[in-house]
Amino acid sequence: MPRKQSVEPLISLEWAESLIGLSLKVPQNWWVGCTGYNLHDGRIVSFDIVSQKWNLLLDDRNDEDLYLIAYDAVNEYADETSSNFHTYQLTYQAIRIGDEEIETDQARYTKTTADEWNQVEDGGGRSIDPIECTVDEEFSVKITDEEVALLMDDNKEIRYEKVFRWCLARYGDNDDVSLFEFQAARMRNYMKKRVVEEKFKPRYYTGDKVITGDHVARFYGACLSRMNYGGRSMEQIFSTREIMDAIPSIQASMTKGALEDLTSCLHYSDDWIPKNSGVWDDIYDDPKVVAVPGTATHRLKHGRLEDGYNKVCTVCCCCCCY
Repeated sequence: MPRKQSVEPLISLEWAESLIGLSLKVPQNWWVGCTGYNLHDGRIVSFDIVSQKWNLLLDDRNDEDLYLIAYDAVNEYADETSSNFHTYQLTYQAIRIGDEEIETDQARYTKTTADEWNQVEDGGGRSIDPIECTVDEEFSVKITDEEVALLMDDNKEIRYEKVFRWCLARYGDNDDVSLFEFQAARMRNYMKKRVVEEKFKPRYYTGDKVITGDHVARFYGACLSRMNYGGRSMEQIFSTREIMDAIPSIQASMTKGALEDLTSCLHYSDDWIPKNSGVWDDIYDDPKVVAVPGTATHRLKHGRLEDGYNKVCTVCCCCCCY
């Protein structure tokens, strides 16, 4: 009996093998028969042509224990905090042989093959007229003398960490809500949603403990430190046996349980409707952030965050002129 042909084209082998080495964080409930949301660190080690899936190797397993994982899961569980994440070409859908169109959340893009490219000889391209610079030579920054003074230390020198905080987005009617406080409220809502609807059990934020702005600020630092050390696992960060694996700066800033809980809220959002009640205020202490009508789909979750940064990016680009 002839073999049944595949419904869709095969995945491009060249592109599939380019994902080898990609770090993943796979939740426990991905495995059949398992529940829970604990994340397991692993990486792509090879591509299986027959099954059209990738082989996943967990960091705490040997080379014989591999798991086949489809592309939709690869894309969803890719570790965006890893130091080399940006080097991999992840698309909305897998790139297949003969499929030149790649679908994304925003639009459709066409990928041309190399043999269709034309080399432009010297002088054969389109000329581009230079654009005259219309800003001051030293650039002007929208900051008052009083604010500049707040960025200085006792020796009247501007400190980087103070400039960094001043550059962060602010919210509220009078811009009196810091970025960390804004995100803390969204993460509190998201964690409570998981507790109420998914029976999630936090390791640290139990009882009266809630996520605050200071906790989010520390979480920023922990993410940066973790990235600088190559995206180490939770077990490595808080290891008491392997001193070269541990990251003392993170250990000093928060407990392992707190870091795990905050990481689980990394992709927070306020775009859901409560299941048990149609009234948000009946369940959540913090207000809901509602996107304005007409907001693009890909901005529904973090559009307010992007808008906050866009608001300050034009006034804080050159504090060095002071």
